[in-house]
Amino acid sequence: DADQRAFAQFVSRYISAFGRWNSPKFLFGESYGTPRSAMLVRTLQQQGIGINGVVLLSAILDFSLDWDVNFAPAAIGGGDWAFPLYLPTEAASSWYHNRLPGGTTALGSLLPQVESFAMGEYLNALAQGAKLSPATYDDVVAKLHAYTGLSERYIRQSNLRVPYGRYETELMRESGEMVGRLDARYTSYMLDRLSDRGDFDPTDASIDAAFVATGNHFMRDILAYRTTLEYRPLINVFSKWDWKHNGNLPTNTAPDLASAMTFDPKLRVFVGGGYYDFATPYFAAIYTMNHLNIARALQQNITYGFYESGHMVYLHPQSLVRFHDDLERWYTTVLTSR
Repeated sequence: DADQRAFAQFVSRYISAFGRWNSPKFLFGESYGTPRSAMLVRTLQQQGIGINGVVLLSAILDFSLDWDVNFAPAAIGGGDWAFPLYLPTEAASSWYHNRLPGGTTALGSLLPQVESFAMGEYLNALAQGAKLSPATYDDVVAKLHAYTGLSERYIRQSNLRVPYGRYETELMRESGEMVGRLDARYTSYMLDRLSDRGDFDPTDASIDAAFVATGNHFMRDILAYRTTLEYRPLINVFSKWDWKHNGNLPTNTAPDLASAMTFDPKLRVFVGGGYYDFATPYFAAIYTMNHLNIARALQQNITYGFYESGHMVYLHPQSLVRFHDDLERWYTTVLTSR
C-alpha cells in the first residue's frame, strides 16, 4: 500500500511540474507493476486524477492464484486452483518443445481445447478428490498426458497434480535439461538430473548478461551518468516487502481495478502476456479478469493480447511487433472513444 501511495504522489507531482493535467493519461504496469497499477488507478481517481487506460503486461493481481502461494506442502490436495490455471502454459511449453504425443496441432487450435478441459473436466476431477471414480481418473490421466507430454506414470504418481517446479525438470529429463520459469522457450542443463526443481531459471542465464550490459552502457555512456555504484539485475528484497493490501494477505488488487472500472465506465484495460510464462500464466490473468465482479457491460472494456513469448513479451521479435501494433490500435481506440 505504501508503494502505490508513493507512485500516486509522483504522478501528481509530475503532471503538475510538466503541465500535463489536460493530457490523456495511461498507466503501464508489467509483472509486479500490474498489482501496483490496479491499486494506483483507483487511488488517482480518488485524488481527482482521471486515467484513460491501464495496460497490464504479464499480470498477477490475485496472489492467491500464484503457484508459490498454493503449492506449499500443506496445500497439496487443498490448493487445487493453480493446477488448471497453469495447465495451458504447460501445454504451450510442451508444444513448443515438440513433446506432445498428438502430433503437430497448431498452438491456436490446441490452447482452446486445453482451456476448456482445464476449467471443466480437470477442475471438476480435482474438486472431487478421493471421490473421483477410477474410470474418470484414468480419463483425466490420459488427457493430461496428451496435453503435457508427461508420462501417465508420472501423472499418476503426482495424483493428477504436477506443479510447475516439477514440470520444468520433468519435461526434458531424459536429456538432463529443464525449461525456464519466466520463459519456457529457454532451456538449460541441470546439475542434478534427479532434482524435481531447478537450481536457477534458464531464462535468467540466457538474458541477464545482455540486459546488464545494455543498461550499464545506456546509463554510463549514453546518459553520461557516472557512479561507482554497481547495477544489480536482481536483489533479494522480496523477503523485506510488506505484501499486505488493506491489511490482508495474500495480496489481491483485483477489487481495486473493479472499483476503478465501475467508478469510470469509460476506463479501458489492456491485458497482455506470453503463452510460455510460468511466473504470471496468461490463463490465470483471464480468470482474474472474468471474476472482477463488475457489470457485464464493462467486460467489453477489457482487451486481451497474448503472444508466443514469455514473461517479457518483447524478447521475441515477432511478438514485439504484434504487441506494438496491438497497443497502437488500442491507444487510438481509447483516445477516440472518450
